[in-house]
Amino acid sequence: MTASDPGLEVVARLRETLEPGGEWSVPGPRGFTWWPAVFSQRVLADGAATVAGLPAWRVHVELPLLRGVEGGATRFAVLARWNAVRPGLSALRWNGDDRTVSLRASAIVREGGAPRAASVLATAALLQLADAERDRAALGGELGGVPADTAPPGGTPRATADPLLEGWRRVAASGAESAPFDRGRLGALAAADPPPWKLVHVDEAGLHAELPCALPGEAPAGSGPGAGVALFHLLVAEPHPVYGPGLVVALSLPREAEPVPERAVSTSVMLNEAEAREAPPFDALGGWCVHPHAGLSYVGFWPALLDEPGLPASLAWEAGRRARWARAFLARAHALRGPAPDA
Repeated sequence: MTASDPGLEVVARLRETLEPGGEWSVPGPRGFTWWPAVFSQRVLADGAATVAGLPAWRVHVELPLLRGVEGGATRFAVLARWNAVRPGLSALRWNGDDRTVSLRASAIVREGGAPRAASVLATAALLQLADAERDRAALGGELGGVPADTAPPGGTPRATADPLLEGWRRVAASGAESAPFDRGRLGALAAADPPPWKLVHVDEAGLHAELPCALPGEAPAGSGPGAGVALFHLLVAEPHPVYGPGLVVALSLPREAEPVPERAVSTSVMLNEAEAREAPPFDALGGWCVHPHAGLSYVGFWPALLDEPGLPASLAWEAGRRARWARAFLARAHALRGPAPDA
């Protein structure tokens, strides 16, 4: 590791936090894989890239849950529903290349940003362990496939789970000590100048805004009801049922982003896969899903443990970047996909 490679600095910090031990981990050139239980978790740093004109590194944390999961609308609907009702810092991802389902999170890190990125990804890693232990049997029942159990090369499956499978309790306990996201703080954010939105208001549930995301050549954002704008919410009224107080981040694309409603669940799966493969200019800390009323949406949950000055504002600006990227990506994808069957 050198000072010029923040990606490897984040990897080193995650290794210190997770303490995988030599028996249950395998190092790689830019990361490591470890076995906290009968399943594994991978940490990997990409090489340097240019993001928004500046050098950046992307670090991934991924935990395979199931393998041998076939595609199709029924299974994609299951993934979309789970991403909607279990928001966190990871996406439930289907990889069509090897038919695996995993929990995946990634964060961009720049020079000087390793401590924050490592803190966020360490929390994401702990929540992945908890979600895997709690949910993978139920997911397997709905999706088919088999558990993605493995063992270190030349070794045997781990019989006794690492205590970090209970590490989520620290996240929940830290959040219970304070509820930093209140209406007053969101009201101050609503007065931001310059603002990332066209319209904004704050109520007891949280902050609600319209983010412009019209494509080139389309009518200007807001030229008609809901046209060219994504609906953005920072919700604070209800704590997470497991992880306590925090921020639920929700972003819903305009209807024209996916003009064929019957295709929305497969589109949400495709967007999660695209965020894993295309290295867009924002963190991947949440997942695409389909909301029964809002349609194609992105949701995530930030535990109160991760609060820092400027966090709600940074999530708002990032949501705008995500909305504009998703609109452009889907425009290219629709040109290749053509009309849906029976459309």
